[in-house]
Amino acid sequence: MGEHWTREFYRKGDSFDVDAATASFTPDVRLTFGNNPTVEGIEAVREAYAASGNAFKSVRHHIDEVWDPKPGVTIVEAHADYVRHDDEKLTLPVMMVIRHHGGGEKIYDYRVYMDIAPVFGDAR
Repeated sequence: MGEHWTREFYRKGDSFDVDAATASFTPDVRLTFGNNPTVEGIEAVREAYAASGNAFKSVRHHIDEVWDPKPGVTIVEAHADYVRHDDEKLTLPVMMVIRHHGGGEKIYDYRVYMDIAPVFGDAR
C-alpha cells in the first residue's frame, strides 16, 4: 500500500465523510474493531463509520510506522486523537492490520487493535 496511500486512507476516515472513508473497501469487507463483533459487508461498515462520526467531535490518526510485510498485507502503528463532545481530548495508541487486493486499492479485511474504553469513560 505504501505510506502515502495509508496516510490518505486515514485522512479520509478522519473526515467523517462516509463515502470517502469507505471507497477503498470491497463489497464483502470485514471490519473488526477491538473485541467488538466483526462487521461484514460494505453497508454494515458504512453504518459503523457513520456511528463513529456521531460518537465523537473529531478523530485524527497520526501514523507512526507503516509496514508491508508481504503482498496484500499492511500493518499500521499510530496514535489517534479523539475529541469527545464535551471537548475532552484523549490520545490512544492503535495498531491496524489491513488485508487488500491490488496494492491497497481495495481492502477486504480491516482489523483495528486498540482499547477505546477510555474515550467513553472519565477523560481526566
